[in-house]
Amino acid sequence: MKRLLTLALALMLALTLLSSGMAEAITVDEPTTIRVLWCQPSVLSGLEYEVEAAMADAYPNVTIDWELITWEDLPSKMQQYMQSGMPDVVIAKSQDANNYAQYGVWADLSGKSYLDTIYTEAISSTTIGDQILGMPYLASYGGVYYNRAIFAQYGLEPPTTVDELKHICEVLKENGITPFATHFLDAWFWGWEVAIAVSGELMSTSETWGDEYKAGERSAADEDMQRGIDLIQYIVDNTFEDCFSVEQTTCDARFVKGEAAMQCDMATVSFNFMTLDPTLDFGVFPLPTSQGDGCLIMECDTTFFKSSTTEHEDAVDALLSVMATTDMASMWSQAQGEGSLVEGAVSFETPAQSDIDYYSGIGLSVEQNKITNQIPYNEYWAEFTADLTEYMNNSIDMDTLVERADSRRGACGAK
Repeated sequence: MKRLLTLALALMLALTLLSSGMAEAITVDEPTTIRVLWCQPSVLSGLEYEVEAAMADAYPNVTIDWELITWEDLPSKMQQYMQSGMPDVVIAKSQDANNYAQYGVWADLSGKSYLDTIYTEAISSTTIGDQILGMPYLASYGGVYYNRAIFAQYGLEPPTTVDELKHICEVLKENGITPFATHFLDAWFWGWEVAIAVSGELMSTSETWGDEYKAGERSAADEDMQRGIDLIQYIVDNTFEDCFSVEQTTCDARFVKGEAAMQCDMATVSFNFMTLDPTLDFGVFPLPTSQGDGCLIMECDTTFFKSSTTEHEDAVDALLSVMATTDMASMWSQAQGEGSLVEGAVSFETPAQSDIDYYSGIGLSVEQNKITNQIPYNEYWAEFTADLTEYMNNSIDMDTLVERADSRRGACGAK
């Protein structure tokens, strides 16, 4: 079904691309091949062919040499290419603007007219200092997805505090339902969840906690960080016993079948839910904090970066110009199951959209880069999560976990 939808949108794009208007007029006179490194979601395939078809219509002199990887593989690839020569374009996450800004690998896109089609608030996610280091493209909202029918059956309401969440879990268990279908097999997802849960507690007390941590004013032993760790432990204790070995698709199926009532995840999981059961009614709420101010996490996910050393600047701008059209943006949104950041594009919508609108409207959503721009994922959270896994498997104690975490201040840019 997804492949048919993608092909239909591709046909529409091919017919309307020129009439929809390019973001800027660009000329590429000579045959040019650009290298594109794409951190491609595992659920996605085939979109690169639609991009090639659109480029063949709009810029027939430009061809694309693709390299498809997962986001987990990006750090090693970046190390390799920063030594041997960067690809012309990297498609990754908005937080990678900050992750690699210090190495000067991204071109400044300030003044590029194709950015005029991107929502202004999204541009801040890739703005470092006075430079715009990437074009945000798709976004999703992370939180706790829940089965509305199960909640209604047992008289449950979305919680605002950790104690309320614990009450919900007890009611569910009393009725033979596993509270969470959440899994921890994929390192990137496990790391994301740890960063969100722990940072939620830290940001409840200070929005600049990361800078304070790097300055040595905070420690992993602090009470608020320990509360975040306790919350992660609670989720682990209230999901299936195979949570460290089971795959995403199995967890999604358990949620859709009603074997579990909640799943802590990003919005991309909505596509999986709707594919398995188009009639499923589900919502989303922020992962609670002890202070009652938990937020949905808005992540500018798919983001286009232009190499600062590319020798094919016009060809790269041509690609970004095509991607910034409403037709192409609509196609990617529908195929990837995330909201488009291109004005006028038709975004993928789910039953949870009303909840997203509600929490965003009352100020309970936060851009993920407020977290990862202070304490980067690659330099801190990925390693912290690996240590946390050891701790939860009783391989190390809390003192060791804290000591290792605090020892990484330097890797985060501490002075």
